[in-house]
Amino acid sequence: MLKTTLIVAALGFAMLTPAVAQDTLCDTAAMDSMKMDIEKLQDQKAKQDAMREMEVAKTAMENGDKAGCVEHMQRVAKDLKKT
Repeated sequence: MLKTTLIVAALGFAMLTPAVAQDTLCDTAAMDSMKMDIEKLQDQKAKQDAMREMEVAKTAMENGDKAGCVEHMQRVAKDLKKT
């Protein structure tokens, strides 16, 4: 839960500074951390939605689309915050 809170805080900060957001959210460490939080979700629909967003973010990152990656990672963080 603390990791989720920290990630959500980082996302809030990242929204204010797009260059930092791209470097902070769309790296392997951030994605791995977020994925562990997703796996802990009890709500299967929320879990499935978050994993789908995570996969799209990962694909965007691999294709060099940092803005797209950040957008989807922010959606994942919002999904985690709801639970």
